[in-house]
Amino acid sequence: MIAFPASVPSLKVLLLAIPSIFLNYVLFNTLIALNKEKIITGVSGLAVIFNVGLNLFILPRYGYIGASWTTVATEIFLLVMFVGYLQRSFFRLPLLSTGLKLAVCGLG
Repeated sequence: MIAFPASVPSLKVLLLAIPSIFLNYVLFNTLIALNKEKIITGVSGLAVIFNVGLNLFILPRYGYIGASWTTVATEIFLLVMFVGYLQRSFFRLPLLSTGLKLAVCGLG
């Protein structure tokens, strides 16, 4: 029996954010190891502005389900910003080959 059945749709949407949360954790710590805490602070500030702005637009129309989608979008925003910075500034990440290997391992 589900104690809070109304939360199930929101949790299903939030499950989509889990892969980007894990990747963001790795990229966050990579930037710390490279002494780029200012980049983390700046990107996090942009993510707050992105999240609040999107929530101001989406929450009145779609409620808590919209807030869940906003969370997913914010995590993807962080991922794109962190990967973009690392790709441009330090080294080219073999995204396609590594991503395919991870996908194959994940399917197994």
